[in-house]
This record gives sequence, structure tokens and C-alpha cells, in this order.
Amino acid sequence: MNRLVSLLPELAADIQGALVHLGRGDLADQVRDAKLEGWSRDTFAQAIDLHTVPAVEGRPPGEIFSLYDELGVSLELDASGRLARIEVTGYEAILARLEDLRARLPLFAGEGFRAVEAVAWDAPRLQLFFAANPEYFRVISGAGPTGHEAREQLDALPPPEWPFTGKWFVLFADPAGEVAGGADILADLFAPGVWHLGFFMVSKELQGTGHARAMYEALEAWMKSRGARWVRLGVVEANVRGERFWRGAGFTEVRQRAGYQVAGKAHLLKVMAKPLGSADWERYRRLVPRDDPAAA
Repeated sequence: MNRLVSLLPELAADIQGALVHLGRGDLADQVRDAKLEGWSRDTFAQAIDLHTVPAVEGRPPGEIFSLYDELGVSLELDASGRLARIEVTGYEAILARLEDLRARLPLFAGEGFRAVEAVAWDAPRLQLFFAANPEYFRVISGAGPTGHEAREQLDALPPPEWPFTGKWFVLFADPAGEVAGGADILADLFAPGVWHLGFFMVSKELQGTGHARAMYEALEAWMKSRGARWVRLGVVEANVRGERFWRGAGFTEVRQRAGYQVAGKAHLLKVMAKPLGSADWERYRRLVPRDDPAAA
């Protein structure tokens, strides 16, 4: 996730092309596969450092491979020859692209929206979206957002004993590049082909317009294209509107869990699932035994 080629596609393509031209296809492959772990500004050098491994204070610099003449870029490798950092001059333009949701390669798109993967520095804009759309948080916790929900959503992972193969937090961006919705997804939770939707929300202005359904349908098609055969989720009993939406989208309640805690408030959780093909519910219960109503 957070791949450089998705966040800065033109820059990644230019670097890859220059490396191939110079006979360093091995480094071009690393750029293709690199994840952007963070970035920092060097105002003295008028550059931005893109960290492709987590930045560690005091880490000694490794080998430098220069592309300054070609692109104004240099690559830093660690002791094992792994790409660790990319320094890019003209940082203002790079920062603008990192901040602009319209500049990122979309995971998928639909009429009036494009879906992009959220990264760590999207937390402030996501929190502003939550603050402008507090009703969901009032339903589940009895109060509006308190300021930490975005970071929690971006960092949230299932318990260590729950297997999964990937996580995305998807931002739905409107044509102006503003956040219009968000979704948290886990791939292959518990079993291959079972994807989990931990969170789905659209702005209050779009609710009741059909946009939420269009966004979910596009998301579902994207999940299916990546191997999803079932989608599961949980909706608390108090979220009447949410339950109605998910039933309308084809989800079936498979079991209930009492005493589900959210922000210190106990709920009855309704676990729902939807087949993205034939509805073999016996097979589903074998894949996810915890969703079997007969299970403890």
C-alpha cells in the first residue's frame, strides 16, 4: 500500500526510465515496488526526502546514486542495497502533488468521485471530514468526534490472531479534491476471498442522493476484481439508517454479538455478509466459523 507509483506516478515513471537507460534496471524495479513510508523537507537544499523505509534518526547514510543531471533526483541505498530514500529538488511542486487527491492514481472511479488510498498525512483532512459529519459518531458513542478518530481509523488493525493479507483506507474524493467519503477494508480476513468492510461513510450532503450506493457498488466491484468472494461487516443495532442501507445493498445478517463495546458504550452488533457470486452459506460458515450463529 502507499506505493510511490500511485502517489507520484509521473516522478516514479521518470526515475524508472532514467535508471533503465543507465543500465540500473534493478533499481528501477525497486522504485516500481517502493512504498512511501513518509517524507521530510530540506529547506536548505530546497528538496524533499521521500522515505521508502521508515526514517530512523541517526541512521548513517548509505550509497548515493545520483540522477541530478537527468532529473534533479538522488537515490540513497542502505547497507544491503535496498532503496531507502529519494531526494527530489523542486519540493514545492512535489508537496502540492502529495497533498492533492486529484493527483494520485485512483484505485477506481465513478461519476463525480475518484477513490484513492489514504496515507498517514491524510489524517488531518480525514478528521475535518469527520468533524463535518458527526452523526455516525453520535450514534455509536453518544458524542461527536473528539479529534483522534482519523488516526485511529488509519492505524486500525485486527487482533494479531486474525489473519489477513492487506489493508486499505480508501478516500472518496469529489471533483474539487475534497473528501466526500471513506472506507476501511481488510483483504482475506480469516480466509482467502473473505473481505471485511470495517468502516464506510459518505458526507451528509450526499446521503439520500444515490451517491453512497454508487460509491459502495464501485468499491464492491474493485474488491471483487482483486479476489473478494464475500464481503462482511458489522453494524450496531442503533445505526438504523446504516442497517437499512446494507440490507438494500444485498447484505444478510448472519449472527448477532451482544455487548459490543465502542468508546465505552455497549451495543448489539449485527454481523452481515454478502456473497459476490453464488450464496453458499454453508461454505461461508466453514470459512468464518465465528460468524456461525451456533458458535460461542
